Amino acid sequence: MKIFLDELPTHEATLFEYYFDASKECWISWKRLVPKYQHNPERKFYEILVPTIDTCRSDWLLQLCYRIKRPVLFVGESGTSKTATITSFLRKLNPDQNVCI
Repeated sequence: MKIFLDELPTHEATLFEYYFDASKECWISWKRLVPKYQHNPERKFYEILVPTIDTCRSDWLLQLCYRIKRPVLFVGESGTSKTATITSFLRKLNPDQNVCI
């Protein structure tokens, strides 16, 4: 569901459940951006990250900070996919342009 700039979204509990797409000039629910999980049996267990609203939000933030060359720090309880989300993001980077240890 698209909600335009002149109206704040109210279908979800908080504004945190949406992001503003500047190119389309509208609010979009994070739920709409969660891709369907496709299991790859070739992947090792520790390489699997099932997409959720939270992992999509975190990945979006990582991409944004990476593009504008700004640091980002993830904090939170143990087991909330901080390391898994960051590792998944790093795997997608071009290894010819980035060094990931």
